[in-house]
Amino acid sequence: MIRMGNRNVWVVIERRDPDAKDPDSGEPLPDEDPRAWVTFTEFFASVEPLRGREFWASQQVQSEVTHTIRTYYVPGITPQMRARVGERVFEIQVVRNLKEENRVLEILATERV
Repeated sequence: MIRMGNRNVWVVIERRDPDAKDPDSGEPLPDEDPRAWVTFTEFFASVEPLRGREFWASQQVQSEVTHTIRTYYVPGITPQMRARVGERVFEIQVVRNLKEENRVLEILATERV
């Protein structure tokens, strides 16, 4: 049995809009500009900070992973996207389809401060 946690947090997954340009200059918008991102999907999930041991182990693969986001399987989410929880922004590092069963999706992410 895979522990899902409480799926009580509304998560918005956003993808970069390749056509997003500054209306004045016509230059591409930087990643920090919210207008550069569009909603890909939304869902309830559990968002949990990694505990010390998990954080240390995750550093072996990805040095900045700080949170795990778990929800039911949603196809199409990639590390080129980001997750938003209210005003908090998380850069997606790893997307895992647990046990390859298309039932539980686990996203390892770094909170942007």
